[in-house]
Amino acid sequence: MTLSRGVSWVLFLGYFLVGVAVYRDYGISFDEPINRVNGIVSMQYVGEKLGVVAPNDEIPRLQTYYDRDYSVIFEIPLLIAEKALALNSDDKSRQLYQMRHLLTFLTFFVAVIFFYLTLFKVFKKQWMAWLGSLFLVLSPRIFAESFYNGKDIVCLAFFIITTYFLLRFIQSYTLFNALCLGFFSAIAINIRLTAVLIPALAVCWAVIDVFTRHAQARQVLFSGLLYLLLTGIFTVAFWPFLWESPLSNFLYAFGSMSRFRFDMDVLFWGQRLPAPQLPRYYILGYAAITTPLLYLGLGLWGMVLIVRDFVRAVPTFKRSLTNEQLRFQWTFLALLVAPFAAVIGLKSVLYDGWRQLYFVYGAFLVVAMYGLQGVVGLFARFNTPMKWSAVGATALYACWIGLWMFQNHPYQNTYFNVLAPQPLEKKFDIDYWGLSYRQGLEWILANDKRPKIKVIANLPPGTHNLMMLRPEDKARLDCEYFKPAVRDTMKTDALRCDYFLTEFRYHSSPAPFHRELHTIKADGHRILAIYDGRDLAH
Repeated sequence: MTLSRGVSWVLFLGYFLVGVAVYRDYGISFDEPINRVNGIVSMQYVGEKLGVVAPNDEIPRLQTYYDRDYSVIFEIPLLIAEKALALNSDDKSRQLYQMRHLLTFLTFFVAVIFFYLTLFKVFKKQWMAWLGSLFLVLSPRIFAESFYNGKDIVCLAFFIITTYFLLRFIQSYTLFNALCLGFFSAIAINIRLTAVLIPALAVCWAVIDVFTRHAQARQVLFSGLLYLLLTGIFTVAFWPFLWESPLSNFLYAFGSMSRFRFDMDVLFWGQRLPAPQLPRYYILGYAAITTPLLYLGLGLWGMVLIVRDFVRAVPTFKRSLTNEQLRFQWTFLALLVAPFAAVIGLKSVLYDGWRQLYFVYGAFLVVAMYGLQGVVGLFARFNTPMKWSAVGATALYACWIGLWMFQNHPYQNTYFNVLAPQPLEKKFDIDYWGLSYRQGLEWILANDKRPKIKVIANLPPGTHNLMMLRPEDKARLDCEYFKPAVRDTMKTDALRCDYFLTEFRYHSSPAPFHRELHTIKADGHRILAIYDGRDLAH
């Protein structure tokens, strides 16, 4: 076993053990109960269609359900696991969400392995494959959300897996590669419709290869058509919403995605704006200030190098179309740039950072590795020790990010780099997922021994996180939430309670509560505060 391969095994084993050790530490995010209900609605529909469950009037009908266009490709397996483990009861809610967090992590863990394989396929060097995989694992927000974000992180995971098979497909148009690519493309499209970019790129390369690989033109054409057919079949099969009217419902979902129904306020650079009114640079700005700085710099340098290589290839462009390394470069640049260009050009409704485009992060890190390859090449011109010094310094930076993650566990989702303006709590919604409510409720339970405690939360995650408590602790809390707009209309007496918790989303003021009892911080920044619910301003 070579040293690099040994490092890879240590990386994967260490990552797995860390994930298994910490998956119980995270709270319940804003979306998780919603995602689960979406899955229940679709699963009921599937069960009725297959004749294995009776109609249930307590579960909404899929075709009239508000979130009917949401994919449930990941939720249905989670519900099957929930049922198999008998976790679908109120007294098992803690185990239920811990199980969901573990399975979400394991999904992403598999994706990290495929990312390693992708990097090795592209760069042919094991040290670049394990270092790039280390970048992926030691990306603070990605790491934290790989336990509870069942949409954006799962989409990233399957985008990584699908991209691996895309590279295999454009290398060799075999039936097996067409089958695998079609299967995983459909899953990625089900999770986020923006994954249609994968079939677009696959078709683009296939058309080019029909005209440039004359001896294989028939095989390329057949495999390309088979891939499209399989992608369409799997997409419909995996998405119950499409079953009754595949084309019209797909177009409805696509239109809904580009004009998403979210108009709440978002705090961005110190301004609270309705999501549809956020500036076009919102997505780029948020990505720039929440990505570790070295990764960001290498990614930008990698883009420069890829564009340089493209310009150099123009005089021999037709021959360059068959150059494997150039094809890989252009594929990853397209996977990275096209989604940003689309959401900026269409002025799509975005919110909660740049998580809706997390699926490009794998492509971004591959481009960053092109940048690192270029930097290492510059140092190698001097001597070999200089080359490995650059590699070592890069690995040390990643480990430094890992130290930050350890020190701020389990709030890695609140990471900002040095480019973010200060003070963060006045510039951004830091814990927009509401995960810190869990620790807030646990603090109340630890410091107040009364049998009954009345708690009011700012937003739904305050009540969601009751499900992360032990049954006996949950029974002690009478917890409800009132959104800021609702609180503003309520009389003071109606808001009187023992404690008020807020992560300051949608409203920077806790009014009428004003006496702060406890603060939860991450990296020195306040992410949740607990107020005396009996001391209200009049």
